[in-house]
Amino acid sequence: MGSETMEEKASPIINDHLIERICSKIQNKGVVYEKFADKGLVYIDKLLPYLCIYRFKEEDTYFSGLLKTQGAYIIVEESIDLKPLLRAIATAMTEKFHSMLIMEFWPENSHSEYKFKIRAPKGDSLPTTKALAEGFKELSQFHIKITNKISKRKPRHPEHLQPLLEDGELKKLGAILYGIGIPTIYRNEQDKELYYLFYRRFHSVFSETVMRSAYEFIRVQTANPFDNYLMLGKTSIDEITLKADKELAEISEGMSFLL
Repeated sequence: MGSETMEEKASPIINDHLIERICSKIQNKGVVYEKFADKGLVYIDKLLPYLCIYRFKEEDTYFSGLLKTQGAYIIVEESIDLKPLLRAIATAMTEKFHSMLIMEFWPENSHSEYKFKIRAPKGDSLPTTKALAEGFKELSQFHIKITNKISKRKPRHPEHLQPLLEDGELKKLGAILYGIGIPTIYRNEQDKELYYLFYRRFHSVFSETVMRSAYEFIRVQTANPFDNYLMLGKTSIDEITLKADKELAEISEGMSFLL
């Protein structure tokens, strides 16, 4: 990722110029790193038929950090209409892969909530759903209350927001949409204190689970050019991610020493 890309200023809105620039980079297999509307970010590491999305009112940086483990994501203030951008990205990706997976994630902030709420589409999406459920289940070894709830009922988005795309348009674009509520059990909800060691493990499990589930979709639903789910991982890491990972590693090592 070039330094000039990292320094690009945010575009004021999602306009035709921004969309054309993003699609051009996708078609030319370049890295997409575009800021928009002051509180929006699109990152696409390479041609990938899946996209993770987090819409926020007030950004949770630790939650954003989970999505930033992936090779393709959009993090944006919830008032921004993503429809024109999603249509363009889905069209570009389905031309290459014939289908695309969109996963929207949102934080479930209740301190008593330990469920990963997987809202799956109807139809032949069982391998992806199963990979999500089995992956998140790994965290139950750290807390017995952690469970999954799988539902094929609507809505597949945060209840106070509009859907990213309607079902008819998703079908027309060749895209499939999942909505996944993630319990923020990696921090104390009263004082927002982060459980550093647990967050590090949570971060790792989230990353692998999403890549494995995306790979199951790609393997079954697309013209699959990937031999292994690890090929979906990021090849470019920004300075903020590196700094955060270093800090977490230092805290983890210090805690291990004390124990």
